[in-house]
Amino acid sequence: MNSKAFFLAAGAALILTASTAARADMDTQRRFTTTETNRMKEDQQREQQESQQGHGPQMSMAMSKAIKQVMDAANKKDWPTAKGHLVEAQAIPNPSDFDSLQLAEVTAFVAFGTKDTETGYANYKKAIANPLFDTAVSKADQTGMLKNTMMLSNAHGDYAGTIALSQKLIAVGGVDDIAAITLALAYYNTNEFQKAKDWAQKALDAEGSTPNPTAREIVDKSKAAGAK
Repeated sequence: MNSKAFFLAAGAALILTASTAARADMDTQRRFTTTETNRMKEDQQREQQESQQGHGPQMSMAMSKAIKQVMDAANKKDWPTAKGHLVEAQAIPNPSDFDSLQLAEVTAFVAFGTKDTETGYANYKKAIANPLFDTAVSKADQTGMLKNTMMLSNAHGDYAGTIALSQKLIAVGGVDDIAAITLALAYYNTNEFQKAKDWAQKALDAEGSTPNPTAREIVDKSKAAGAK
């Protein structure tokens, strides 16, 4: 993500530090490595247990088999094989909502593993829009996915999308200092300087967090633009 030009209400141009973009990108990439791999493994184990016990939504046998093959290859970083099985999974006819949810998550996982950010971003949005997202995805996984998608939404200049996603994140209680800064940037870019300042201040006030220079910059420049 390139550093983004912003404009104050008075019309003076400014550019938030390039490190803002770098930090967002680095944080996003970290979330798609070991932690994400472990989460997908845990999801598979949980889904298998629930399927055996007859609890919760279940994937079709065809989708379950295809996704297992994708993840077996992905966990070995055998991306060509993972992609081949992913094509097979995507070709399965009449997927259920739960099939579609799992397929979107796995497609995003493979995409980020192969540095295909556009496909990953699109499939995270599909997963979040799925009618089962709120009930079939754990709160912890909802939180991680929403925060990552908010950062990617900002990177694509979809600040309204970031703000909309934040409402879901707030509902699951997942707003930390990084999410607050992400939201502050979105509000700043839509000229809602008071909200930008308030969210950046929340990041600065977060217990145990290291004062973030980006948050401080947003607070100062939002005040200069008229925020109280």
